[in-house]
Amino acid sequence: MSRLDTSLKRLGLDYVDILYHHNVGKKEFALYEPAMRALEKAKKEGKVRHMGITTHGNEPEVIHAAVDSKFYEVVQVAYNHRQKHHAKIREALAKAGSAGLGVVAMKTLGGGEKNMGKTEARAALKWVLQDPNVHTIIAG
Repeated sequence: MSRLDTSLKRLGLDYVDILYHHNVGKKEFALYEPAMRALEKAKKEGKVRHMGITTHGNEPEVIHAAVDSKFYEVVQVAYNHRQKHHAKIREALAKAGSAGLGVVAMKTLGGGEKNMGKTEARAALKWVLQDPNVHTIIAG
């Protein structure tokens, strides 16, 4: 909570739209009660509008945990055409979409942006954006 207060002060804001439980890789961490209580407290105090979770790996498990928890409102997930398990991520995102969670896709270029031409980068972004459950992306 003190880090949130420091960040709000530095930003000159009273609240942030989304506060993420960051870099979660397992169901048990998604449901880690001390983190959830801190997010809930920040929201009750008006410092946070929405509670989110991010995952850079084991994405389907974390997305399912976020949905099943009925706690999180947004998931930010690594999602791109280069992931071998992208079909499983897509299925989990469909569940998130059905449950009303916001979905932010990150790492959408699959880590290859340095070696990509404009056409390939556009195709990679288009691949992610074709998923109706993705609401916005972080392009890099």
